[in-house]
Amino acid sequence: HSETETATEAKEKMLRHGVTLYPSLLRPETAHKVRQFIIQQNQKQKDMIYVLENTNRFSFGIQVDQDPSIAEALEEVLGHEHLVQALEAIMGPNPAVIEFTGITATYGANEQDIHADIIPDASAARFARNFVPSYSLFIPLQNTTRELGATHICPGTHMCSSAEFCDSTYVSAAGPSNHWPLGWGALVNQQTMHRGAAHTDPQGPERVVFILTFAPRPRWNPQAVETRILGGGGSYSLHWSQWGHTLRDFANPRQRMAFPWRHLRSLGLVAPPPLQEDSWATFLPWSKNHGDRQWGWDFWTVTYQRIAREELGYSGEAFFEALQQHNFDWLPQFLMGTQEPYTACYEDMECGDDHEGVESVWDLFARTVIQNLQHFCQLWYQRIVAVCLGTLMVTNMLLYSAGVQISLWRPLRRHLLGHVTIAALVWLYFYHVEQTTWAQNIYRQMLFNVDKIDYSHFPNLPDVLLNPEDVVLTQEFQSEYISSFSNVLDYVHDSNVQWQATVEKSFANYDKQSKSLQETLCRDLFLQVAQGHGRFLTKNSNNHWGALTPSLAMRYIHKTLKSMADPTIGHLVKWTDFLISEFQFGYWRETLPIKTTGIELLQELQAKLLNSTSREEPNHQDQSPPCQHVSPRRQPPLKPLPLISSTVKQAATEKVSLPPRPTPRAPRLGAWMQVGDVVEGKYRGKFDEWYKATIVGVQNTAETWDVVYEDGELDEGLCRTCVRPFVPFWPGESVQCRDPVTEFFAGCKVLQLSAFGKFDVQLLENGLILTNVEESELRRGGRASNWSIGDHIVAYEAEDNDNVFIGKILRTFSDGTIRVRSQAGETLEIEDSLIVRSANQLDLEPQDLVPGTEVIAHFPDADGAFLGVVTSLLDHGMYSVDYDDGTSAMVDISMIIASM
Repeated sequence: HSETETATEAKEKMLRHGVTLYPSLLRPETAHKVRQFIIQQNQKQKDMIYVLENTNRFSFGIQVDQDPSIAEALEEVLGHEHLVQALEAIMGPNPAVIEFTGITATYGANEQDIHADIIPDASAARFARNFVPSYSLFIPLQNTTRELGATHICPGTHMCSSAEFCDSTYVSAAGPSNHWPLGWGALVNQQTMHRGAAHTDPQGPERVVFILTFAPRPRWNPQAVETRILGGGGSYSLHWSQWGHTLRDFANPRQRMAFPWRHLRSLGLVAPPPLQEDSWATFLPWSKNHGDRQWGWDFWTVTYQRIAREELGYSGEAFFEALQQHNFDWLPQFLMGTQEPYTACYEDMECGDDHEGVESVWDLFARTVIQNLQHFCQLWYQRIVAVCLGTLMVTNMLLYSAGVQISLWRPLRRHLLGHVTIAALVWLYFYHVEQTTWAQNIYRQMLFNVDKIDYSHFPNLPDVLLNPEDVVLTQEFQSEYISSFSNVLDYVHDSNVQWQATVEKSFANYDKQSKSLQETLCRDLFLQVAQGHGRFLTKNSNNHWGALTPSLAMRYIHKTLKSMADPTIGHLVKWTDFLISEFQFGYWRETLPIKTTGIELLQELQAKLLNSTSREEPNHQDQSPPCQHVSPRRQPPLKPLPLISSTVKQAATEKVSLPPRPTPRAPRLGAWMQVGDVVEGKYRGKFDEWYKATIVGVQNTAETWDVVYEDGELDEGLCRTCVRPFVPFWPGESVQCRDPVTEFFAGCKVLQLSAFGKFDVQLLENGLILTNVEESELRRGGRASNWSIGDHIVAYEAEDNDNVFIGKILRTFSDGTIRVRSQAGETLEIEDSLIVRSANQLDLEPQDLVPGTEVIAHFPDADGAFLGVVTSLLDHGMYSVDYDDGTSAMVDISMIIASM
């Protein structure tokens, strides 16, 4: 990140790559002092924190007042204007600090495995409404080379769930020059794959890294609810006394983080001091409800979140280890909480692999400590009251016996009044806390919770699997408080990046065009995505991906162009999107008005905004003809739709490629399958047995299909390549059928289609003919087993290639590869899955070629055959064929190779 770049540019780099570099955050003399302090602290081996490949690595949570150099370093780093502006652009104003530590690697430290600090299943990348994104700032305190163990980073993986490809694609923070300068900070999304490299330089110094981790502040504001928690899997190495603080606090630790206010604020007992622009208010916890006091993530909130998820250091095993190490000896024995059920379970190992019964051990321990403390206070309160009353009675009796006449009621009244006052103050305190938004959200079970989501407002579209070519849209990211993550998909998903580049060049003067020209531009942009084999996907009513219909897709395109062309409309549309998202996921989601009409009213308002035009439809009687208007087709970003006629001019000996199609077509065989499609499924995903089935569900995270076979059996979790479009069985095809005698499947050959969709087949072993065989009794093995040498086939040249050809099988291989000679004389080896159908029966009768018949036909003067549709029968035995690229031609029957 250059200092000449803006915060917006830094944010966009972070969204795209998951990592950015900031030069000269620390002065060398400051870095040297901090480094010396960390090395000295490592030698004490006190409060050390486990890290991956822990041998020869040392880490501990740094306190802001442990050494004068720490405060000096924080003031320098967080006083860096460009860094702070970038952090606030990425996470929102004044983000919270959730980690402050140093990690030291000495000679002999091994290389860590590639990992993300936040696990994918508990990250903002996957659950934006459940987890906050977080970012770690790594600052080396010495010049660092690869040999010293400069961090390995895999850019662009912050939205990935696997690191399997990072071993060959990572980059070293030392860069090509093998030099990561002292004081240069690398800001890394905690979801980005990275690792600590090995320290292999025996003469090199210790590699010390100064680390600060930031996350968006929680929303404690009135009429707002925080649904998110910190991401799962992180160590969050922060001393307990420093939770609840923010970037601005750490930037001025001497004033804003002094003892004891730092400790009280961490425990949520004292509100944050106001920033310079704030006015001083009460310092009680309920000030969370009085404006934005800019709380960070306090100690209790984070601790109970981590206990609930059994995070690192808060598992049942960690509790047992803490007991063994006497970590609770500071707690008086009479307050010690219950731990016997867990100890018995741990020692007897009777809880099973899932540790049933031990998951709440920390919670049980904490609750019993509180109960013991409550019992202790009640007991001593009763004792004190009894002593006071007893002393009062004895004193009065002695005075009475001495002849002194005094009233007993007056001291009793003072005593009673004191206790009533204390009780009233306590009651008022708890009553006020219970009325806060924070407490009400806990009672309503909405705090840190987005389980009750109504997806009925989402489009009712069939479930599909996401492909790299698809443009993806999601409402779940649309929120102001998600900050820059609200449009992360436009930076990390390549098809979205290409789409944004296209519309940014296409929106000029869009709002000044007539409605018909706007529709033409939207249609052309939709076809342009289709040419790239893409779809527009959004979440559907099942909370899975669904493909927008062409009309819905063009509405979205219109919304995008209109918002960009008119900034006012764009601002209003963005905020209606935010409100719709907030109504679906936020504070008001369970209220009756929102559940009934709120979302519909906002959608209607947005539709009216988008349908408003600044120009009426042109009246061609009194205005210039429409040809004088600037056609959207002529705008720079739109590529002209390639026509097959452009290829006709090539030499006859050159191969003619099937041109890009103006109608949607899947990039690969079966890539656009969806729930409800009839397919073939590979049984259990591992047997070479393919049965006719119907898709009934998808698992988007695992990228798998659920299918039901013709006999009613459900097969779940089939991989992408284990499901393929169903091709009807054809006469002459070699398949497998159930032998009625042995009840096992045996090789057979399809003879003909009999009545009611049944088949006549012949067993290959004994020649027995079976009639009226159901499709459920037929199956295919590997594609290669279905073809014989000499068969003519129609196939694609490659998965990512639109070229189709007619060929003859020369040889089949056991791995499913088939060697084919095309009609052009070229020998190819293709995968069996690329075969479209048989071309053995090439004799066509005129009565077979009715309008609407899909055919494979030559194009006049071109070498090659292309997919098309017969549109009409002309004179002299000629046919009009519309090819898939949008061109048309007149051909005779000899040029039509096969009907589909």
